[in-house]
Amino acid sequence: MLDVILDAIYDRCVELWVTDRGYYVVSAPTGHLETLPELADLRPDRPVEALWEEIRHQSSLLIPADVPIETAVWIDAQGRMWRATYFRSIHAIVVLRRVGFPFTTADYPEPFQRFVPTLIGEGRGLILIGGPIGGGKSALLSVFLRELIRQPVGIGIYEESLELDLPTDRAVVFHRLRGVHYQNLAEALESDRRVMLRAVAVQEVTERDVPALLHPIRMGRLVLTTMHAVSLRELLHRLSQAVGGSAVLADILTALIMVHLRLGREGQVIPVPSIFRPTGSVRVSLERGDLDGAIQAHEHDREGLDNLPESVVLSWLEAQGWIEPESAFHLGRTYIQEVHGGGTIRRMIPGGLGVRFSAKVQVQAGVVSVLQMRPFRDEEACACIQAAARSWPDGFYQVELTE
Repeated sequence: MLDVILDAIYDRCVELWVTDRGYYVVSAPTGHLETLPELADLRPDRPVEALWEEIRHQSSLLIPADVPIETAVWIDAQGRMWRATYFRSIHAIVVLRRVGFPFTTADYPEPFQRFVPTLIGEGRGLILIGGPIGGGKSALLSVFLRELIRQPVGIGIYEESLELDLPTDRAVVFHRLRGVHYQNLAEALESDRRVMLRAVAVQEVTERDVPALLHPIRMGRLVLTTMHAVSLRELLHRLSQAVGGSAVLADILTALIMVHLRLGREGQVIPVPSIFRPTGSVRVSLERGDLDGAIQAHEHDREGLDNLPESVVLSWLEAQGWIEPESAFHLGRTYIQEVHGGGTIRRMIPGGLGVRFSAKVQVQAGVVSVLQMRPFRDEEACACIQAAARSWPDGFYQVELTE
């Protein structure tokens, strides 16, 4: 069964999710989970357990991890390298992907890097980065760390293989495989006097690591973490319980970032981040103009929400009152447009409202989205722009609405 699955997905997807209900690939262009016709007949009684047992027998490296997560890495008979992770915490899911999509810091050019200093802020709190296996979480973490070392802060890194060229007098790496366990991380940070650590980066966290994460946060440090999207919802539950409720966690959480995979230049798969913050935070930043129009409102397809990789956390965030659909923002189309090298078209239209407005607008299949408006957002001005722009060709526009 495993060989059939590997042959079916090798050339056509980045990641395969195996559940008790079937096999799904994460489509790079849309981020949706899609079924594979080639695997429609492969439906054993317990597909997750059966597949994982076969992987365990094939694997040359089984990475020990706290239950409920296991990871295996192996090379098949054709010399192709694979990585699989077994999640048991929410539903039994095996996430299988081909190794060979290495994303680096260079995959996060402008405009996202302009947003990083805003997220780092005062250098305290919690930044959670979630996404698919090999989807660019570590590269995104590298962007943050490279920005941090420009400041007079020390960084403690707790992880297995994050390869960063960081100055030794500014960064201390605690290697998991060298015996520093999560339970001892707080003590390790306090006992190491080589550098005054103001930020801590931790890779591949699970809900069982909550106490170790909270300790440096309570000491006023900035904690940056990465984990697979499947782990995020349970992690947020545990964090909320540990601090005394979602309202307290909202104060601690600097940002929750989900990494998507999209098609960029010449069909290249690129990572694109979405940023979720407690309701209102991002709107304030947009009104200040900090983001230079790089972020557009993310309007989720409500019927297709369960197919989105980030759906494991969105429903919970909305239930806590943290976010509304219009308060989640992402860099997707603007980012991909920049990868393509496209430009913004300028248009001027009459307003007659007594105020001059400037807006960044996207038109797609007759749907007009007003991404940003200055000097303030006005519904009548938005309606005026949308009425004029419905017939425009698809693209991004810088619109001047005259008085």
